[in-house]
Amino acid sequence: MEFDGKYNGSVTQDGIHIGTFTFEVTGSTLSGLYYGDNENYNLDGTVDSEGNFTISLNVGGATISVNGTIESNQISGNWTSSLDESGTIFGSTASELYDGDYNGSAKVENSVIGTFSISIVNGLISGSYTEDMESTLINGYVDTNGNISFNIIFEDESITTIKASVSEGEITGTFSNTFEGSGTISGSKSGPVSNESVSQVPELFYLAQNYPNPFNPSTQISFDIPKASNVTLEVFDMLGRKISILINEQRGAGNYTVNFEASSLSSGMYMYRIKAGDFIQTKKMTLIK
Repeated sequence: MEFDGKYNGSVTQDGIHIGTFTFEVTGSTLSGLYYGDNENYNLDGTVDSEGNFTISLNVGGATISVNGTIESNQISGNWTSSLDESGTIFGSTASELYDGDYNGSAKVENSVIGTFSISIVNGLISGSYTEDMESTLINGYVDTNGNISFNIIFEDESITTIKASVSEGEITGTFSNTFEGSGTISGSKSGPVSNESVSQVPELFYLAQNYPNPFNPSTQISFDIPKASNVTLEVFDMLGRKISILINEQRGAGNYTVNFEASSLSSGMYMYRIKAGDFIQTKKMTLIK
């Protein structure tokens, strides 16, 4: 069919990016996921012969209805919710053009105030931003022209809006924060990550959100331990059944990154849990095939 394929994009409200979507069109049907509020939600819909589509999904108890159009591999549309909220969506055909891991920093008047580490997979962005030793998750979207859309929402409810682009392995752009003003961001594509790596000694126990997320077929899980500990890192399905043991041994203090390979698993949401001494933490991740 004319519109068959995979599409990714951004969901906005009042001009602010609030989430990302990914779906696949097969004939007159579409299905995929919406990622927002650090959660994944299933979405389903239909597409007519002219590329007009409708989507329905439930997000946090609210029913979301989306009406949009696919034209020249681009997506545009609007959404409304049962809570009288509304916004827009935009996106494009999923592309591997800018795929990779990127690291960089945010600056105000040439002084670094924070750092970011993101992965781009088929146009979807996931990762984290760290400022004052506090990390915040990032999710976003890069279109086929390299334009980046994502926001960072902090615990104090301030919002940092990013306007950036990626070209030839370099990210450049600006940011504005509701409380702290504006500045610039820059970063570059990093080399491949080994199956497991370790670097400097951290100050606190920490389990990072895996990236990329969603992922297919592999993803990286990073964690910090400030002192020698017996460490177990395990993966479970949503029924609590153990899928894989990634680490089960004594580890010295350090920052670690471990690869999780999921080629044999079905699409869906999984959990990964770390135990290091008295420190226990669990996070969710999503496999999309």
